[in-house]
Amino acid sequence: MADSEKLSTFHPSLGPPGPEGARGEITVLERACQHVRRHVRRQLPSAAVQAGVLIVLTRQPEDPRIILTRRPEQMRSYGGAVVFPGGKRARGDATLAATALRETEEEIGIKACDIELVGALDDIFSPRGVRITPFMAVVAPQVRLAANPDEVETIFRVPLSELTRPGALAFEPFELDQRELKMPVWRYQGHTIWGLTAIMLADFLNVAGQGHFVSGLSQALYGPAPGAC
Repeated sequence: MADSEKLSTFHPSLGPPGPEGARGEITVLERACQHVRRHVRRQLPSAAVQAGVLIVLTRQPEDPRIILTRRPEQMRSYGGAVVFPGGKRARGDATLAATALRETEEEIGIKACDIELVGALDDIFSPRGVRITPFMAVVAPQVRLAANPDEVETIFRVPLSELTRPGALAFEPFELDQRELKMPVWRYQGHTIWGLTAIMLADFLNVAGQGHFVSGLSQALYGPAPGAC
């Protein structure tokens, strides 16, 4: 399956795609999944090094949690940073989705059979020229998490409502290629979400219909995604 194709929409181990509300309204999680599945994503030019990451949400229909990790301080690459599970594509990975699934199991112990892949989001380049493709995924709330101490210091969950509440998002100015831009930043229970993780998270919230107020930093860097308003 190509990374740009529609990914699985239902995983039997997770139960049905989520009950509707008492009056038949669509749930927050269902709305996010629908928006991501319909999204025509921005695909950047290929790079020598590619990576895939998972934006993992728990199947809690009205207030899913996003699973994030904090890397050990001693790591040479992004030590101490808050990141999504994922990593660089290996020779044996058929797709970047396979990369993201493999790395997620290695880092936080979630098996691929327990993950529903919803869809791919917009590509982004790291400062080191790695092309990163994020994927939205859904897991059961009770999924077992096990941190690999070589790569993960802490695993934590952030409620979607905490990220989208008024005042949760801040912006910090930074300069790139002689342009003054604003970096989205979230702070939650002593963790700071910023940099590439914050940009990908902001993109996800926008696509998922949760973050119309979020700065379009990636659009400033790369231009709008196909079909974007």
